Amino acid sequence: MAGKYRIVIVLGMADLPGWASKLMAEHLEACEVYDPKWKDENGLEEKVKGLGKIIAKAACNPGPIVVVGISAGAGLTVEYVLRHPGKISHIFSVGGVLNPDPEKQELEPLTSTSRGFKEMAFDLAKRLKELDFDEKLKLGKIITVYDGIDDEVVPKEALEPIWIKKINKIESKVHLVTIGLALLTDVHNKLEELEGKKIK
Repeated sequence: MAGKYRIVIVLGMADLPGWASKLMAEHLEACEVYDPKWKDENGLEEKVKGLGKIIAKAACNPGPIVVVGISAGAGLTVEYVLRHPGKISHIFSVGGVLNPDPEKQELEPLTSTSRGFKEMAFDLAKRLKELDFDEKLKLGKIITVYDGIDDEVVPKEALEPIWIKKINKIESKVHLVTIGLALLTDVHNKLEELEGKKIK
């Protein structure tokens, strides 16, 4: 895969310890890893700007940008795409919060512990509501989803919106295990498939 894509990994809310993030980056031959630091005081705007800086910095090769968004990191990536269309060629959402409903009780523990996540949940939900279904389908074409069979952290509607067709199920009910299995196995294979399709 080296030289084919500028791969950026966007971390979620403490889903992976530092050593695991480094391992995943090496395994996927990523140019950069972006840690939004979800538990700090910075809000959504700072986190979106930070992602933009990391994408601009990802220059390990001249290929298109592919983002692997982990959990909340996938939602932040979609937020970035809606603000900056055309900057990212493909998103791999690994246990990702893609279609948040801020009123969902399941998301309350996340929104109550992170200002940035709470702001993202409300803003992303608002931006997605402004899109018609065809626009959502177009967005969905650049997203490949990985989800467990019954995630105990994120509601299914947020993980698997109906406007996304490329959904891969992992035989796990545990959020963190799903992430690890997807990153260590199938994401690598799907990146090779993208290489064959020569995405631009």
